[in-house]
Amino acid sequence: MKRFILFCTLPLFCLWIHAQGILFKEGNWKEIQEMARQENKPIFLDVYTSWCGPCKLMAKTIFPKAEVGDYFNTHFINYKIDAEKGEGIEIAKKYKVNSYPTCLFLTHDGQVVSSFLGFKDIKSFMNEGRKAVKNYQILPELQKMETEYNSGNRQKDFLKEFCMKREEFGEKGGKPIYEYVQLLSDEELLMKENAHWIQSVDYYDCKLVERMINLLRNNWNTKIPPLNNAVMKMLSTFINQTIASNQREVFDQLMAFKESMNQLTTSNNDNGVSASMGGGIAYLATEQIKLSFYNKNRCDEDFSNLYLNYLQEKMKEYPADSLIRHSNEEELKYSQLMKSDTISLEDKKDIKQGRDLMKMFNGVKFQLLSGTLYNAAMHYWKLNQPANEKLKKDYVTWLHFFYALNRNSDIAIPISKNLKELGYVTEARNMLEDLIAFLSLQEDSEKEIEKIKMELER
Repeated sequence: MKRFILFCTLPLFCLWIHAQGILFKEGNWKEIQEMARQENKPIFLDVYTSWCGPCKLMAKTIFPKAEVGDYFNTHFINYKIDAEKGEGIEIAKKYKVNSYPTCLFLTHDGQVVSSFLGFKDIKSFMNEGRKAVKNYQILPELQKMETEYNSGNRQKDFLKEFCMKREEFGEKGGKPIYEYVQLLSDEELLMKENAHWIQSVDYYDCKLVERMINLLRNNWNTKIPPLNNAVMKMLSTFINQTIASNQREVFDQLMAFKESMNQLTTSNNDNGVSASMGGGIAYLATEQIKLSFYNKNRCDEDFSNLYLNYLQEKMKEYPADSLIRHSNEEELKYSQLMKSDTISLEDKKDIKQGRDLMKMFNGVKFQLLSGTLYNAAMHYWKLNQPANEKLKKDYVTWLHFFYALNRNSDIAIPISKNLKELGYVTEARNMLEDLIAFLSLQEDSEKEIEKIKMELER
């Protein structure tokens, strides 16, 4: 009878174990490393703190899930440490952990296979686990290739294979890609399949950029779009690097390259859609890029001179009253078309698609322009504010212009607060009421309107 009960309960016990979440091992760090070595598995290391909310949420909602446990218990040695207690302090310091939760996937000898920060839902968490397993399998071959690379192998075919393996592992950019692209002939650089490597270059070389631009200029009518887009993405990487590190000389070189790209085609300049869809900062207007550099790196004289000239140019190009009148007319016309009984549903669908496409192109451009000018205006105001009544009136005019460019709550609410702080309470209220009237013509605007009404009540 006892044997029968044992046989009956054993399958249930196995099912219960199988349905567990992540089973974290007990022991010290050396013991965990030895387990990983013996079982030939990577280590999943959850680095947490007692006060971290997202850590607690992960432990409560993600780690206990059966799906998660099935995968992680099979493929990893699971371990967790408090970064502020015991040996967790040294481990967190070794891996430069300063945000929580930090989840590390490590080899038994401590090499990082993969990592991520912050809370992840089940799908994202499982994807991170699968990525770590793949990287663990790739690592030996990648290390072998790194040894060969460090020994001086710079053959083109080897570099390509090495770059592909690094990318598969999740490493981006780096000198190997730059060296591989340098070895490509002009004919190879024009090939569509090599655009990916060109746009991945993050190692700045003035001569390489010059070569790319000359190649574009001399072959503009043949297979150019992939190379053009790749060069623009490469320039975006370099521009962001110089803004972050305050490299003025290199930045000025890049702006000269940017002007050369602008001359090749107008779509390389002031193209908000391309900028926001992965092309990067190089697609913005040259003035906007310069304002970002000058603002970030406190080139105040250059900033002030450029800002005033650019702002006045744009205010003349897009008069605020005309922008508001035109957008009101467009929304009213569209609203009436959508309510008309004389237009078929099929035609309304076509009208909506065409209008949505047009709004996307124009909307992104004006949204970027409005945001750039508004952020720059706040910096200009701080630089020139003291005892300047004329600037105060000009600033109010500018705020109305920024609103006219991009009529939505994201910019209208902070602008209304600026107006109120300056003592223009009536103007602030009028702006919000105007936006409510404008949005009431649009579909699905209830949430936006509710947000603005709450601001009005304040």
